[in-house]
Amino acid sequence: MRSLSFLFAIALCAPALASDLNLSITSGAATSVMVGPGGSVSYDVTGELSDAINEGLALFLCDLSFDGGPLTQASAPGADPMARFASPLGLNNPAGYGGTVVGGDLIQVGGAQNTILSTFAPQPTGMVVTSVAQPGAAQVLVSGLLTAPMTPGTYTLSLSNVVANVIKQGETGSPFWAVEPACAGSAGSLEIIVLDCGTFTFCVGAPNSDTGGASISNTGSTSIAANDLVLRVDDAKHSGFGLFFYGSTQLMAPFGDGFRCVGGAQTFRLYPPLQANPSGTATRAINYNAPPNPSAEITVGSSWNFQYWYRDIPAGGAGFNTSNGLSATFCP
Repeated sequence: MRSLSFLFAIALCAPALASDLNLSITSGAATSVMVGPGGSVSYDVTGELSDAINEGLALFLCDLSFDGGPLTQASAPGADPMARFASPLGLNNPAGYGGTVVGGDLIQVGGAQNTILSTFAPQPTGMVVTSVAQPGAAQVLVSGLLTAPMTPGTYTLSLSNVVANVIKQGETGSPFWAVEPACAGSAGSLEIIVLDCGTFTFCVGAPNSDTGGASISNTGSTSIAANDLVLRVDDAKHSGFGLFFYGSTQLMAPFGDGFRCVGGAQTFRLYPPLQANPSGTATRAINYNAPPNPSAEITVGSSWNFQYWYRDIPAGGAGFNTSNGLSATFCP
């Protein structure tokens, strides 16, 4: 009779003979994701065996680490086939299928199917599912959620200590399902880019005939999902007309009676023109869902520079003036 250690084999694989379990980590099917400081990032660990010289995955374990901060336990699978790998249908470590948190890392995430066909113990009690993660049928093995750090930068969620078994080819489950070790194949990682999602002013305005110089600012956030950014200019020409512009490049070049602060290969106007109130204030809401104000250029992770250009009639002047510049990086 074959021993339980053989049925739940956790041993060194023989590379010349064994299948490989190739793994990837994605968020929304992407291996790189952009997020604002402190944002939540969902992730999936997906596995696919390198060949079909087996009857599919029987056991899967790995460790997860994140260089941007501590992880919390991953989710327990709620549906087949991975529910067969989790207690009570399968076996997992005492803390649960989602792993044990040790020093901020997740240790021994995963579990094993009931290949011993146990019916006498409280667990495992499930029926075995074959063909899990075979070639052409990649399987999400683990799902979880992490919190991005508050400091902008690039961080990595990575895998290590991968252990896997496959059901031996030709097994029928009588009297049980024999398994053999699989080798750890490729192990991808997830890049998490934390954006600096603020706004700041740059360049300078210039005096005009009514005030000491127009200034640009904003209310709302730079979150595309929130869709609540409003550009504002103060101290422009009282009751005068002007336009907000945005460009890909910051400049500092004489322009009219002020300085041109935005430009580059991509420079756009926000229509229609605005008339400032009698105090020289004008506002423009940025609606990302209503092109072309603005058009599709403003996307998550993009950075743009904004400025207000307006009519001005100072004695001996050029007849138009500018505010200072406002720079913004856009977040999810």
